[in-house]
Amino acid sequence: MPGSETLFRSQLQQVSPLQVVKGNAAANRPMILRFTPPGPGCIKEFPMKSSLNNIEKYTSTLHFALYNEHTGEYEAEMDYSWNLGSSPSYTSFETLQLNLCFSGGFTYRLEVSTTDSHYNATASYLSSADLVGRFTTESYTADTTGVLTRTVQCGEARMDGIVLVHYRMIGTGGSLSLAWDGAAIPPSRTGNITTIDGNTVAEMEFRRNAAVPATTSPQLNARCNLGGEIALYSWGTAAV
Repeated sequence: MPGSETLFRSQLQQVSPLQVVKGNAAANRPMILRFTPPGPGCIKEFPMKSSLNNIEKYTSTLHFALYNEHTGEYEAEMDYSWNLGSSPSYTSFETLQLNLCFSGGFTYRLEVSTTDSHYNATASYLSSADLVGRFTTESYTADTTGVLTRTVQCGEARMDGIVLVHYRMIGTGGSLSLAWDGAAIPPSRTGNITTIDGNTVAEMEFRRNAAVPATTSPQLNARCNLGGEIALYSWGTAAV
């Protein structure tokens, strides 16, 4: 998507900076940013300016969490091991390497926090492309496909097998299909379930209705329509 990187970067707005209080983790405050991407993508790089002082340990852990304000769910989270250098006080301009994927058309809140308290710090997102680092995205368009394959050790041959897939179609959606040991298996049932977290997701069931070897390999294939996305939450296999 031409220009998408500049577009994403220009509409990412910081609500508050990260604040770390030495000796009082309860007083720490997260950096919060808000953005509404026009299409799906991933945050790959995060440029940040930090002012630190009174450092007594030179590593820290930052927690990144991507919250969908429309669905009320955290869609992606990751920890980042932050190297604080070797000076007790300094100001830094750096680019953090991340991998946080999002859907298009929803408003997101990006939260950056830490429970560490062995230094004082204020950190902010760098919005200027002229400064060190960039806010980078990967945009996906028509006919985006994905393949997941897993090898399952059953211990011995079984009489029958089932694969359950939990997912959500977004926008114009797409399609899911299953090949089990090379044979196409049509879905036997689709419906909605509520997870233990209280979220509603779609469930698709594939039943083999044939012998399952001691070592077996189901393959899940996903294809997105133009303007569509598929959020895959989990998939599992059972044999009896």
